Amino acid sequence: MEGHEIMIQDAGPLERVVENYCNAVSEEVRNLHDLLKYRRATRAHPKDVARRLHADTHRMSGAAHCMGFRDFGNRLSRMEKKLEKALHKNPAEIEIILESLEERVAVLFSLLPHIHAGNSRVLQILEENRSESESDTNKATPDATKALSGLRILLADDDPHICALMASTLESMGVGETHSVKSGLEVLRAIDEFRPDMIVTDWQMEPISGFELLQCIRSGETPIRKDTPIIFFTGEEDRSFMQMALSNGADRFLRKPVSPEILEASILHILERRPETQVF
Repeated sequence: MEGHEIMIQDAGPLERVVENYCNAVSEEVRNLHDLLKYRRATRAHPKDVARRLHADTHRMSGAAHCMGFRDFGNRLSRMEKKLEKALHKNPAEIEIILESLEERVAVLFSLLPHIHAGNSRVLQILEENRSESESDTNKATPDATKALSGLRILLADDDPHICALMASTLESMGVGETHSVKSGLEVLRAIDEFRPDMIVTDWQMEPISGFELLQCIRSGETPIRKDTPIIFFTGEEDRSFMQMALSNGADRFLRKPVSPEILEASILHILERRPETQVF
């Protein structure tokens, strides 16, 4: 989509987030291409290249799903899984896998003309829901609205587009204040100053994983209450991750793509179930 800016007339906050993603994604695909193309010239070790590509495809697949581009996200997810397996192989085998990914990146380039706001399933669902907003069963009650206005929610994801989407969703819900960071380590650093009432975060993070972050908070080793509500989300299909999180104190474990409606419903459910979370 080089040279093609997506414009939405009278765009709202969520529409602008998707628009920004659409305008940025071609450069991200270009970065994947260049990392593969110049790996030999830079004499980078195959495992280092695979590790970098694995991190990038994980982040990009999550963003694509959350922005409503399922096919694009699925292709990135398959690349991510292939790279994850590559990390456990020898350099020669990794190089073979890297060569096979060059064709997959070429396919991503061919899909870029279809990555525009008009094709976003998230925005299509949003438009459908607008006409039914009066009968929305997840609509906040007056008490919940008051509670939301006093909430401070800390967001964490390594992709800025996902953070922007979640922040926009929370703002439209009436959440009082949000703060976004890029990793579990930054969550721990931000906790002391921001003092969140709730945390919404990715499960797969480095250098501190979602599980390690959960254990740290639930053990009472941070300045916030150890029972502070935590919502995790992930692109993993293995349900063992979900069971691990919930059995160790997570309040919710959501699969990407996390739609604005599901995120809102999850937060409202926590407020109803844990009234002590409400801030007045």
